[in-house]
Amino acid sequence: MMQSKTCLLLMCAVFMVKGVVSLHKKKLNIAVIVPDDESRMFSIKHIKPALSYTLEYIKNISLLPDIHISTLFADSGCSPKDAPIAAFNFHMKHKVDIFLGPVCDYSLAPVARYSPYWNIPVISPGGFAHNFGANKSEPDSEYPALTRVGVTFNSLSVTILEIVRHFKWNRIKIIYDGNSMEDIAPRFCFLGAAAFVAYSKRYKMDHEFYMYVPSVHNTEEVLREKVGNKYSGKCLRFL
Repeated sequence: MMQSKTCLLLMCAVFMVKGVVSLHKKKLNIAVIVPDDESRMFSIKHIKPALSYTLEYIKNISLLPDIHISTLFADSGCSPKDAPIAAFNFHMKHKVDIFLGPVCDYSLAPVARYSPYWNIPVISPGGFAHNFGANKSEPDSEYPALTRVGVTFNSLSVTILEIVRHFKWNRIKIIYDGNSMEDIAPRFCFLGAAAFVAYSKRYKMDHEFYMYVPSVHNTEEVLREKVGNKYSGKCLRFL
């Protein structure tokens, strides 16, 4: 799974730059900015084999026969500080034609903000937050050079709200743990809840949200007090 997804990312990167690489240029540098922490899904150790496989495949099918493709790595730290510094270093040393990553939202945001000024595209399987999906053709677009290639909270929110609308439900209570699933990305569930709130407003859905803290709140009390009769309904059994 990791190999196929990483292959797709690198192939997207190659196709994005294929049309803009100068005929006189013989080298294409892809700067990969991902965590060095092996516990992360998209760590350097996890994606390096897939990148090597894809580069060999590109060579075998002669996709860019006159271009030497190199991949350069930097640790994003899944951090809003380390990732942009790594991007700055690549840019200042003229060692990057395209960024692959960062993946974590707070790492990706500053890199994707600066990359348009350098005319360097960014491809990421991350960027789950809904604001990354804003219209890139607008003059004041914040992330015009960013392409996301994975599932996002935009599509998740739309899917859930279409289900809600299909069953003619009209009230939504969003209960989330703001620090849950930190092993995927910082504030992962918070970003998911924020996207759902934003799309609930677009759908003009009556909604409220509440942050659940496991060390403080009791699940049964939260369901009784925050859901209660107002947000509960008849139980439907599907056979």
